[in-house]
Amino acid sequence: MYEIYYLIFLDTIFFILIKRLYLYNKIDKIDNNIQLHFSKHLSTLHAVIVNIVHLFLLLSAYDPYFDQYRLNGYNWIFSWSLAYVLIDFYHLWECRNEYRKSFYVSIVFHHFLMLFALLYSFYSIHILNDQYEWYISIGFLTELSTPLLNYIQINHGKVNLMTKKFFAFLYFWCRPVNLTYLSIISYYRFGTYAPFSLICYLLAILNFYWFYMIHYKIIESERESTDKNYAILTVTNSTKNK
Repeated sequence: MYEIYYLIFLDTIFFILIKRLYLYNKIDKIDNNIQLHFSKHLSTLHAVIVNIVHLFLLLSAYDPYFDQYRLNGYNWIFSWSLAYVLIDFYHLWECRNEYRKSFYVSIVFHHFLMLFALLYSFYSIHILNDQYEWYISIGFLTELSTPLLNYIQINHGKVNLMTKKFFAFLYFWCRPVNLTYLSIISYYRFGTYAPFSLICYLLAILNFYWFYMIHYKIIESERESTDKNYAILTVTNSTKNK
Protein backbone atom coordinates (compact mmCIF):
# COMPACT_ATOMS: atom_id res chain seq x y z
CA MET A 1 0.00 0.00 0.00
CA TYR A 2 2.81 2.42 0.89
CA GLU A 3 4.35 2.08 -2.57
CA ILE A 4 1.26 3.81 -4.03
CA TYR A 5 1.79 6.87 -1.83
CA TYR A 6 5.42 6.86 -2.91
CA LEU A 7 4.37 6.73 -6.59
CA ILE A 8 1.88 9.60 -6.10
CA PHE A 9 4.63 11.67 -4.48
CA LEU A 10 7.13 10.94 -7.29
CA ASP A 11 4.60 11.65 -10.07
CA THR A 12 3.54 14.92 -8.43
CA ILE A 13 7.18 16.04 -8.13
CA PHE A 14 7.68 15.05 -11.78
CA PHE A 15 4.78 17.24 -12.95
CA ILE A 16 5.96 20.16 -10.78
CA LEU A 17 9.49 19.92 -12.21
CA ILE A 18 8.15 19.85 -15.77
CA LYS A 19 6.06 22.94 -15.07
CA ARG A 20 8.99 24.83 -13.57
CA LEU A 21 11.31 23.91 -16.45
CA TYR A 22 8.63 24.77 -19.01
CA LEU A 23 7.96 28.21 -17.56
CA TYR A 24 11.64 28.89 -16.88
CA ASN A 25 12.67 28.22 -20.48
CA LYS A 26 9.59 30.06 -21.80
CA ILE A 27 9.09 27.60 -24.66
CA ASP A 28 6.02 29.52 -25.78
CA LYS A 29 7.29 33.04 -25.10
CA ILE A 30 5.76 34.22 -28.41
CA ASP A 31 2.34 33.47 -26.91
CA ASN A 32 1.22 35.52 -23.93
CA ASN A 33 -0.76 32.60 -22.46
CA ILE A 34 2.22 30.46 -21.45
CA GLN A 35 0.34 28.93 -18.53
CA LEU A 36 -2.57 27.89 -20.75
CA HIS A 37 -0.22 26.32 -23.29
CA PHE A 38 1.53 24.43 -20.52
CA SER A 39 -1.79 22.96 -19.38
CA LYS A 40 -2.52 21.65 -22.88
CA HIS A 41 0.93 20.10 -23.29
CA LEU A 42 0.70 18.50 -19.85
CA SER A 43 -2.78 17.17 -20.67
CA THR A 44 -1.43 15.64 -23.89
CA LEU A 45 1.45 13.97 -22.05
CA HIS A 46 -0.97 12.54 -19.48
CA ALA A 47 -3.39 11.35 -22.19
CA VAL A 48 -0.69 9.59 -24.26
CA ILE A 49 0.65 7.65 -21.24
CA VAL A 50 -2.86 6.80 -20.03
CA ASN A 51 -3.94 5.60 -23.49
CA ILE A 52 -0.91 3.34 -23.90
CA VAL A 53 -1.22 1.76 -20.44
CA HIS A 54 -5.00 1.29 -20.44
CA LEU A 55 -5.06 -0.14 -23.98
CA PHE A 56 -2.42 -2.63 -22.89
CA LEU A 57 -4.40 -3.48 -19.75
CA LEU A 58 -7.57 -4.03 -21.78
CA LEU A 59 -5.84 -6.18 -24.39
CA SER A 60 -4.23 -8.31 -21.69
CA ALA A 61 -7.33 -8.52 -19.48
CA TYR A 62 -8.01 -12.18 -20.25
CA ASP A 63 -4.41 -13.38 -20.39
CA PRO A 64 -3.45 -15.09 -17.08
CA TYR A 65 0.25 -14.43 -17.80
CA PHE A 66 -0.23 -10.70 -17.13
CA ASP A 67 -2.17 -11.13 -13.86
CA GLN A 68 1.00 -10.57 -11.83
CA TYR A 69 1.65 -7.24 -13.56
CA ARG A 70 -1.90 -5.93 -13.94
CA LEU A 71 -2.44 -4.61 -10.40
CA ASN A 72 0.96 -2.87 -10.45
CA GLY A 73 -0.02 -1.30 -13.76
CA TYR A 74 -3.27 0.03 -12.26
CA ASN A 75 -1.47 1.31 -9.18
CA TRP A 76 1.03 3.23 -11.30
CA ILE A 77 -1.54 4.71 -13.68
CA PHE A 78 -3.72 5.64 -10.68
CA SER A 79 -0.85 7.60 -9.14
CA TRP A 80 0.00 9.17 -12.52
CA SER A 81 -3.57 10.36 -13.12
CA LEU A 82 -4.09 11.51 -9.52
CA ALA A 83 -0.88 13.58 -9.64
CA TYR A 84 -1.98 15.10 -12.97
CA VAL A 85 -5.43 16.05 -11.64
CA LEU A 86 -3.93 17.70 -8.53
CA ILE A 87 -1.40 19.70 -10.57
CA ASP A 88 -4.05 20.71 -13.11
CA PHE A 89 -6.36 21.85 -10.28
CA TYR A 90 -3.57 24.15 -9.14
CA HIS A 91 -3.11 25.40 -12.71
CA LEU A 92 -6.85 26.06 -13.09
CA TRP A 93 -6.78 28.14 -9.92
CA GLU A 94 -3.79 30.13 -11.21
CA CYS A 95 -5.48 30.82 -14.56
CA ARG A 96 -9.05 31.18 -13.32
CA ASN A 97 -9.39 34.65 -14.90
CA GLU A 98 -8.23 33.44 -18.34
CA TYR A 99 -11.23 31.15 -18.96
CA ARG A 100 -14.86 31.90 -19.71
CA LYS A 101 -16.83 31.35 -16.52
CA SER A 102 -19.14 28.65 -17.95
CA PHE A 103 -16.19 26.72 -19.42
CA TYR A 104 -14.15 27.10 -16.22
CA VAL A 105 -17.01 25.73 -14.09
CA SER A 106 -17.48 22.73 -16.42
CA ILE A 107 -13.74 21.93 -16.37
CA VAL A 108 -13.55 22.14 -12.57
CA PHE A 109 -16.67 19.94 -12.32
CA HIS A 110 -15.07 17.44 -14.72
CA HIS A 111 -11.88 17.34 -12.62
CA PHE A 112 -13.84 16.81 -9.40
CA LEU A 113 -15.64 13.86 -11.01
CA MET A 114 -12.33 12.49 -12.26
CA LEU A 115 -10.76 12.88 -8.81
CA PHE A 116 -13.71 11.15 -7.11
CA ALA A 117 -13.65 8.34 -9.71
CA LEU A 118 -9.93 7.75 -9.14
CA LEU A 119 -10.24 7.71 -5.33
CA TYR A 120 -13.35 5.53 -5.37
CA SER A 121 -11.80 3.03 -7.80
CA PHE A 122 -8.69 2.85 -5.59
CA TYR A 123 -10.88 2.24 -2.53
CA SER A 124 -12.91 -0.42 -4.37
CA ILE A 125 -9.91 -2.32 -5.69
CA HIS A 126 -7.74 -2.25 -2.55
CA ILE A 127 -10.29 -2.11 0.28
CA LEU A 128 -13.40 -3.84 -1.11
CA ASN A 129 -11.39 -6.13 -3.43
CA ASP A 130 -13.94 -5.50 -6.17
CA GLN A 131 -13.01 -5.92 -9.83
CA TYR A 132 -13.19 -2.36 -11.15
CA GLU A 133 -10.03 -2.49 -13.27
CA TRP A 134 -11.71 -3.34 -16.59
CA TYR A 135 -14.37 -0.64 -16.14
CA ILE A 136 -11.73 1.98 -15.30
CA SER A 137 -9.76 1.15 -18.46
CA ILE A 138 -12.92 1.46 -20.57
CA GLY A 139 -13.59 4.84 -18.98
CA PHE A 140 -10.09 6.14 -19.72
CA LEU A 141 -10.54 5.45 -23.44
CA THR A 142 -12.11 8.92 -23.42
CA GLU A 143 -8.53 10.24 -23.41
CA LEU A 144 -7.99 9.00 -26.99
CA SER A 145 -9.54 12.24 -28.24
CA THR A 146 -7.55 14.52 -25.91
CA PRO A 147 -4.29 15.03 -27.90
CA LEU A 148 -6.17 16.28 -30.98
CA LEU A 149 -8.38 18.51 -28.79
CA ASN A 150 -5.28 20.08 -27.24
CA TYR A 151 -3.68 20.55 -30.67
CA ILE A 152 -6.75 22.48 -31.86
CA GLN A 153 -6.87 24.59 -28.69
CA ILE A 154 -3.14 25.39 -28.78
CA ASN A 155 -3.67 26.70 -32.32
CA HIS A 156 -6.68 28.71 -31.10
CA GLY A 157 -9.01 26.76 -33.38
CA LYS A 158 -7.10 27.88 -36.51
CA VAL A 159 -7.00 24.47 -38.16
CA ASN A 160 -8.73 23.33 -41.33
CA LEU A 161 -12.38 22.33 -41.22
CA MET A 162 -11.67 18.67 -42.02
CA THR A 163 -9.47 18.38 -38.91
CA LYS A 164 -12.27 19.83 -36.78
CA LYS A 165 -14.79 17.39 -38.26
CA PHE A 166 -12.49 14.43 -37.69
CA PHE A 167 -11.96 15.56 -34.11
CA ALA A 168 -15.75 15.85 -33.57
CA PHE A 169 -16.19 12.30 -34.93
CA LEU A 170 -13.41 10.95 -32.68
CA TYR A 171 -14.70 12.87 -29.66
CA PHE A 172 -18.25 11.61 -30.16
CA TRP A 173 -17.23 7.94 -30.14
CA CYS A 174 -14.56 8.19 -27.44
CA ARG A 175 -16.59 10.28 -25.00
CA PRO A 176 -20.42 10.48 -25.29
CA VAL A 177 -20.81 7.02 -26.85
CA ASN A 178 -18.15 5.33 -24.72
CA LEU A 179 -19.42 6.90 -21.49
CA THR A 180 -23.02 5.97 -22.36
CA TYR A 181 -21.89 2.37 -22.86
CA LEU A 182 -19.99 2.48 -19.55
CA SER A 183 -23.07 3.94 -17.82
CA ILE A 184 -25.24 1.09 -19.10
CA ILE A 185 -22.88 -1.72 -18.06
CA SER A 186 -22.25 0.01 -14.69
CA TYR A 187 -26.00 0.20 -14.15
CA TYR A 188 -26.33 -3.57 -14.59
CA ARG A 189 -23.08 -4.45 -12.81
CA PHE A 190 -23.12 -2.12 -9.78
CA GLY A 191 -26.69 -0.81 -9.57
CA THR A 192 -28.52 2.42 -10.40
CA TYR A 193 -27.26 4.51 -7.49
CA ALA A 194 -23.81 3.01 -7.02
CA PRO A 195 -21.14 5.74 -6.78
CA PHE A 196 -19.31 4.49 -9.87
CA SER A 197 -22.55 4.42 -11.89
CA LEU A 198 -23.44 7.99 -10.81
CA ILE A 199 -19.99 9.21 -11.90
CA CYS A 200 -20.52 7.59 -15.31
CA TYR A 201 -23.95 9.23 -15.73
CA LEU A 202 -22.61 12.69 -14.85
CA LEU A 203 -19.55 12.36 -17.10
CA ALA A 204 -21.73 11.18 -19.99
CA ILE A 205 -24.09 14.17 -19.60
CA LEU A 206 -21.16 16.61 -19.34
CA ASN A 207 -19.51 15.22 -22.47
CA PHE A 208 -22.77 15.31 -24.44
CA TYR A 209 -22.96 19.00 -23.51
CA TRP A 210 -19.36 19.56 -24.65
CA PHE A 211 -20.04 17.67 -27.87
CA TYR A 212 -23.01 19.95 -28.53
CA MET A 213 -20.71 22.98 -28.10
CA ILE A 214 -18.08 21.44 -30.41
CA HIS A 215 -20.72 20.67 -33.05
CA TYR A 216 -22.09 24.22 -32.79
CA LYS A 217 -18.62 25.73 -33.32
CA ILE A 218 -17.99 23.51 -36.35
CA ILE A 219 -21.28 24.66 -37.91
CA GLU A 220 -20.21 28.26 -37.28
CA SER A 221 -16.81 27.62 -38.88
CA GLU A 222 -18.46 25.97 -41.88
CA ARG A 223 -20.82 28.93 -42.29
CA GLU A 224 -17.94 31.42 -42.07
CA SER A 225 -15.96 29.41 -44.63
CA THR A 226 -18.94 29.34 -47.01
CA ASP A 227 -19.52 33.09 -46.62
CA LYS A 228 -15.83 33.79 -47.24
CA ASN A 229 -15.75 31.63 -50.37
CA TYR A 230 -18.95 33.28 -51.62
CA ALA A 231 -17.45 36.74 -51.06
CA ILE A 232 -14.27 35.79 -52.94
CA LEU A 233 -16.32 34.36 -55.81
CA THR A 234 -18.45 37.51 -55.97
CA VAL A 235 -15.38 39.78 -56.10
CA THR A 236 -13.77 37.56 -58.76
CA ASN A 237 -16.87 37.63 -60.95
CA SER A 238 -17.30 41.39 -60.62
CA THR A 239 -13.64 41.87 -61.58
CA LYS A 240 -14.07 39.71 -64.66
CA ASN A 241 -17.17 41.64 -65.74
CA LYS A 242 -15.19 44.86 -65.69
